[in-house]
Amino acid sequence: MKYPKAIIDTKALKHNVEIIRKLAPNSKICAIVKANAYGHGLIDVSRTLLRQVEGVGVARIAEAERLRDAGINNDIILLEGFLGAAELFKLNELKLSTAVHCYEQVELIEKYASNLSNLKIWLKFNTGMNRLGLDKDEAREVKARLESLPCVKEISLMTHFANADDPSSDYTEKQISFFNSLNSELNLGRSTSASSGILFFPETRSEWIRPGIIMYGISPSHESIESFGFIPVMSLETVLANVFKLKAGQYLPNSQFQAQEDTYIGVLALGSSDGYPCQAPQGTPFLVNGRKVTLVGNVGVDHIYVNLGSELQDKMGDKVLVFGKGLPVEEVAKHINVITYELTTKLTMQIKHEYIIN
Repeated sequence: MKYPKAIIDTKALKHNVEIIRKLAPNSKICAIVKANAYGHGLIDVSRTLLRQVEGVGVARIAEAERLRDAGINNDIILLEGFLGAAELFKLNELKLSTAVHCYEQVELIEKYASNLSNLKIWLKFNTGMNRLGLDKDEAREVKARLESLPCVKEISLMTHFANADDPSSDYTEKQISFFNSLNSELNLGRSTSASSGILFFPETRSEWIRPGIIMYGISPSHESIESFGFIPVMSLETVLANVFKLKAGQYLPNSQFQAQEDTYIGVLALGSSDGYPCQAPQGTPFLVNGRKVTLVGNVGVDHIYVNLGSELQDKMGDKVLVFGKGLPVEEVAKHINVITYELTTKLTMQIKHEYIIN
């Protein structure tokens, strides 16, 4: 069996979507599968959810094209919108819904309106994220301009919260109020909640919700979401490539780690070439044969050292859990000081994905 590998539990994925459905029973779900479904596999995740959600969301048109080629017929929402005329024609051909967040996009739709049909538009309203989006006056104007075009079938309104992962902040409440003040005028279908909004701001569970990282059983912060009932979908596993004794006083190569007593060192078949963060510090946890051990030395291109202790208990080929069920990705991310989904989205092509089909 090839290692390292990412084991994807499709039953856990479906379970997590059911929890989201219970949290927002009156909302349609746009399952966010951008960034290769946060490292879980764009096509396989989308196929798994085909009959469980109303739509899927991607960042770029190449992702949408792959989904259509794979036979995914759900509504696909292009969250960043289109870049240029070629992408506008392509999204029209693929029958995608698209965000519109700037005048340049509006002008392209107007210019080529006679060649387009049945466009479903999400006006992206900047309520304080300050990344993509129209301001209040622009949104009013753009709605009127698009409504006049026969090729535009539907217009809705969306926004994105800047720090909804911090329920103690009042910034999200200000964004919600700002959004509602505009939509009370425009009276459009709405989508405000991504993962954090769904969890912490029930009032934002509107006509459409956009669950992303929580769908994979991963918290948008370093705090666990197990209390909501979510289950990790991915377990990243590898094996011990070698076990050797490091005598007291000896150093690991190319590192500052010196053994204070005779200890056994495990060499993991995993490294930065697999997407594991090279900045992971000593003390970062792993599970070897069910017990927690920690990283020592530096992360190499193809290997990582862990301290197995003074007693020989392990051997070459024994399984190692990098993160997943039994070792939450939130705990690992906190040690490394990275956001949780960096650990899944940066996995390279060397990592084999193995799907448990339920």
